[in-house]
Amino acid sequence: MQDGNVSLPLYLRIRLHLIWCEACKRFEQQMRFLHMAMRRYRQ
Repeated sequence: MQDGNVSLPLYLRIRLHLIWCEACKRFEQQMRFLHMAMRRYRQ
């Protein structure tokens, strides 16, 4: 997860939600991209 550790049941609920929710899936991909870009920017 992006913001730290979560319990296994919550993690599984989120992953299952991302299987069918295109808007949240797209948002997660955007956040991963921004996270990686910021890590590269700091170097």
